[in-house]
Amino acid sequence: MKNRIIYFVSVIGYSFINTNTVFASSGDGSLGICYCSILIILIILAGAANTHEKDKKLQQEKKEKLQREQGKKLHAARMRVEIYKKGHGHLLENFIKTYSVIGYGDSKVLKLMLLLKSKDIEISDADTLLQILKIEEEQQQYKKFRDDIHNSSPKNLTDYLNGYLKCYNDDSHNRDLLYRLLEEDKVHRNAEKLEVVSMLRDIMRKKELEMFEKNLNDNNSNTSIELIDEMSGHEFEIFLSDLYEKMGFTVEMTSATGDQGADLIAIKNGEKNIIQAKNYSNSVGNKAVQEVISAMSFYSGDRAIVVTNNFFTKSAIELAKAGNVELIDRDKLQLFIDDYY
Repeated sequence: MKNRIIYFVSVIGYSFINTNTVFASSGDGSLGICYCSILIILIILAGAANTHEKDKKLQQEKKEKLQREQGKKLHAARMRVEIYKKGHGHLLENFIKTYSVIGYGDSKVLKLMLLLKSKDIEISDADTLLQILKIEEEQQQYKKFRDDIHNSSPKNLTDYLNGYLKCYNDDSHNRDLLYRLLEEDKVHRNAEKLEVVSMLRDIMRKKELEMFEKNLNDNNSNTSIELIDEMSGHEFEIFLSDLYEKMGFTVEMTSATGDQGADLIAIKNGEKNIIQAKNYSNSVGNKAVQEVISAMSFYSGDRAIVVTNNFFTKSAIELAKAGNVELIDRDKLQLFIDDYY
């Protein structure tokens, strides 16, 4: 189609040029100008057709890429089921518990491939095994998430949301897990996500005011690392917001709008600090570091920080060094508390 239009424009254009020459020699150039104008319009139309064809080709390529990725994921999911059926699912579980998806290297993946092969399970390539491991990690994360929420024996939507905020920071990843659990437990339909978001915001605002009032009444004299351990994820964010304000920063909390990997944005002397808050009962792994690195780009930050009431895994520390991310662990946080409370 594109070639036909170009050929048509070329032929018409050649004819118009010859016609224009004739009219010009006869002293009537107005028709020649008219023909030239038509020629320009046809050239523009040909360019538009060419752009349309390129866009169509690009869309087709994107569609084919998406189909390939979906096919790979489906194949990996089937392979994972086969591994479990043959009684070796514990190898995947233990691998994920030992190494995070971001933390393990190619050598560990190859060793796992060889181990599975010795169990008569053939994995075609490392990429397939990586996809299997990512699916396994997602399943483990969801299982832990579900168990944590169910531990509080929720009876209605409000109970689910309070349990969620007590156990987890409200980021986009955790919220997706929440939607999945609510739908699975038939507490809330997927189509009513907006109501869930509205209720979450109301609960967070209420908790924020309660903590603000508590700080006013206590004059912050009883703040300790042990008290922080009892905080929910959102309460920890509120505490850090107050801490950084005491340190002279202007602080914005992002949780109410969807954090994109950042819980706080703290600005001082023109420097924008992107802060990820992790109130964990276990050591913080690579995922938190990866999230704050991503948030640095999204928020155009100058400095990335992860703060926890716990400690960081070895792989998280290594990744933070490579990504120039500041890590504030339990001991450093205690020093801040001693200085500012």
